[in-house]
Amino acid sequence: MESKVRIDFERRRETIVQFYQGSIGLAIKKRRMDLQMTQESVGKGIISNTFVSKLENNVIHANKECLMLLMERLDLPRDLVELPEDLLIYLRRGLDCFYWNDWDAFESLFCEIKKYDFGVLIQIVRLGYHVLHKQTAIATKIQNELYRYLTSMDNTAFSIFLLFSTVNQIHAHEYETAAEYLACIKEIMPFDAKLLALTRYYESLLFGLVKLPHLSDEAAEMARMMFVNAGNFRRLMLMMVDKYQFSVSDKSNWHTEYRQEHLPLLCQEDIDRYHVLRALSGEKPLFYLSKVQSDSQMYEISCYLLCQYYLKNNDNNNYEITKQLVHECRFLYDGTIDFYLLLILREKPDPTEYKNYLVDFFLPYAVKRKDIYLMELLTDDITKILISKKRYKDACAFMQKLTKETEKIQLLKKTTEKRILS
Repeated sequence: MESKVRIDFERRRETIVQFYQGSIGLAIKKRRMDLQMTQESVGKGIISNTFVSKLENNVIHANKECLMLLMERLDLPRDLVELPEDLLIYLRRGLDCFYWNDWDAFESLFCEIKKYDFGVLIQIVRLGYHVLHKQTAIATKIQNELYRYLTSMDNTAFSIFLLFSTVNQIHAHEYETAAEYLACIKEIMPFDAKLLALTRYYESLLFGLVKLPHLSDEAAEMARMMFVNAGNFRRLMLMMVDKYQFSVSDKSNWHTEYRQEHLPLLCQEDIDRYHVLRALSGEKPLFYLSKVQSDSQMYEISCYLLCQYYLKNNDNNNYEITKQLVHECRFLYDGTIDFYLLLILREKPDPTEYKNYLVDFFLPYAVKRKDIYLMELLTDDITKILISKKRYKDACAFMQKLTKETEKIQLLKKTTEKRILS
């Protein structure tokens, strides 16, 4: 029995390796076109031009001896045939970098694999790199390219691909698709402690974003235990930042001790997000907002929040100074929302233009992101202005719109819960 299991295992492994070796076909095609050779001239005396065509399109796989002859004719490096073994190592390293949230190690790995034009596993690693850096547009392009290879991936590669894709869909606010991917991972995921921990973590993140706090806490506790056992303090610190995000959204009073020595566990973007969230929770806004780096994507919003603070406390001098910083940010970041314009409009005696900007630009932005918390804040501002002008019917219409949009996300919540927990 043991011998049969070993034979089946090796046969499956060989099939997997042959599939990933199919990327050699793309290298052959590229080289042939660079040399302006026909398929017939490439295969002459080795294989037929029809076989060359199928090889280039990954329909069939040639044996190693045949590949060596073709590669010799095209002057391709011999180590290309040994590529699958290296690719499997790269895939494992990519998962490790993602698991430990190690940007520096992933940067080194990304540089290593630049020498390869294409390879399914190489592309999965590249997908993980761009997802970790939240480069959604690039990651989505790679993700879409990899769909054609899904049926031939082994369970480990498929699970890692789905995990990276899940995170990318979360970054793109496509929560339903992310839920589908998580459900698929749970169906086919091989026993792998790192994959399991990451799956639980992103379950908790997804549940938190669609306001399923109990399910989020349950998944988070499972992920936390696994990260603690592994000593993965970077992920544990990231979970704390997420917890602040959910506490602000849910208007809870959750706080934890501020330990500046733990901040190096986070990337700079998450450090700045952490400080903004602590400020939004009502905890020493001046202290935390002043810590956001001037070259950060969070800097503009931090300056805007500081302006709100100074305005509330009648500190006109600091308000004007900080407003100028918001103005300078307009030229640094191509943001969706013009925060400087918001400040200018709020200064006007008549708040109509301010309300119109919220209605025409800011509220649709919040709806697109499926951000109930932001939708509630903006609707509250809009309705207060309308009520002050005795436009009660219009105010009711916006509250009804909020209810309608919230119900859509509530439906999403039910779908997400059903897909992940089924």
